[in-house]
Amino acid sequence: MKWKMDRSQNENLAPEESISEELSKYKTKTVNGVNPKLQTLLGREQDIYSHTEVSSSIDSKHLENIRLTEFKNVTNLNIRGKSLGQFPVEIKTLYTLQNLDVSCNNIVSIPESVFSSLQCLKTLKLSRNKLNELPVTICSLKHLKILNVFQNNLSYLPEDFGQLKSLENLDVSVNNLHSLPPSLEHIFTLYALNVSFNKLEELPQCIVNLKNLVKLNVSHNRLISFDRMLKCCSKLVKLDLSHNNLSLFPSWLFEDHCMWLKDLNLSYNCRMEASSKTLSFNTSVKYLRKKLLKSLNVSNCKLTLPMLTFLEGLQGLEVLDLGNEADTGRRCGNVIWVLPSGQLSLSTRLRKLVICNVGLTEFPEDVKGMMALDVLDLGGNELSFLPASFCKLKNLRRCVLSRNQLDSLPSDFGQLASLEELWLDGNKLSTLPDSFAALRMLKILDLYSNALCEVPACMKFLPSVQAIDLELNFIDMEDQ
Repeated sequence: MKWKMDRSQNENLAPEESISEELSKYKTKTVNGVNPKLQTLLGREQDIYSHTEVSSSIDSKHLENIRLTEFKNVTNLNIRGKSLGQFPVEIKTLYTLQNLDVSCNNIVSIPESVFSSLQCLKTLKLSRNKLNELPVTICSLKHLKILNVFQNNLSYLPEDFGQLKSLENLDVSVNNLHSLPPSLEHIFTLYALNVSFNKLEELPQCIVNLKNLVKLNVSHNRLISFDRMLKCCSKLVKLDLSHNNLSLFPSWLFEDHCMWLKDLNLSYNCRMEASSKTLSFNTSVKYLRKKLLKSLNVSNCKLTLPMLTFLEGLQGLEVLDLGNEADTGRRCGNVIWVLPSGQLSLSTRLRKLVICNVGLTEFPEDVKGMMALDVLDLGGNELSFLPASFCKLKNLRRCVLSRNQLDSLPSDFGQLASLEELWLDGNKLSTLPDSFAALRMLKILDLYSNALCEVPACMKFLPSVQAIDLELNFIDMEDQ
């Protein structure tokens, strides 16, 4: 029997930005007594940086109907998603151009002459085209701060890339890069670098030598090691190493060298193994100032209990993921049968804790001290018992206990007054405690595939419930 429960997964995928096919006829308006020059061409509202008002009246679907040479004072040009096929060479006449977006246009190449004259460019977006290479003249853009060439066909970058002395944000993700130009290390202004979804097999030395990186994403590559300490480690705030082939746990990331690191993702490194350095990790010294790490994801990493010493002393943690995907299984993922008491005793600020599908046989004792916990996922384990201390998690909003061996719940379960979602499917529950009726905020209750013989009486006292699943129980509807 199923009540109101839709078990299909919702995919909240943001649609691509819709690009208007209507071009615009531009008129200027006096602002504070001054009639400013037209500064934005073919831009959307959020791309207009001046006080110029724009009225649209040109009926054209093709860029060639607009004479770019007539707009000498343009600073912002957005021709994203116009299916151009070719880069408009006329753009090189817009000497005052500062921000250019020609993304999503199926452009295969860019003429060398274009960037030589665009010396005012600060932002350049070439993402989602079909570029096989970048023109060498792009290295002459001395004022360029943001360069985005996400999702092209680039197999290399120009050797003189380091001449972009003002570059602050570089995104070359989703390409075919096997290496990066050594000159990249000379861009001292670079603070954000995204080289994810490429074919890097080892960490380029130029990345190691960058001194001012704050955000680094090298996920979805083929890295087998990350043992070289980055020169930017004292400034690094966010690091993503997920979906690589790392074989040794980079324990130096948890030392005081990286004292400002707040967000670390090591997930899906399925070849991870323990090392003598990891096993002898001296947490009493190296965690002395380690309080800023807020988010740590080490899911699907083939971690075992002896390797978890890096967890001790992480006082600032708010999000921790130690789990596996349900389909990954413990052969390729983490294997954590027991989380020893004291491992997370100082992580009292945790808001989200995920330890799913790892073979956990005992409820972690340290969890009872996590009063700020909002989301707890212990699904897909071997839990047969929940201690009374579980009911002290007064701020718990979402709780996943699916696919365990639970045959009962603590009598004070109703003390979890903030609970909105409770997933108990795939257990052995034959009844619910009377206190369950106190869960006045509960919206989703999944009891799919349990051992209930009747609809629990407490359900009529749950005013906020929107979805209940009682399918695959022993309930006879004719007796209800």
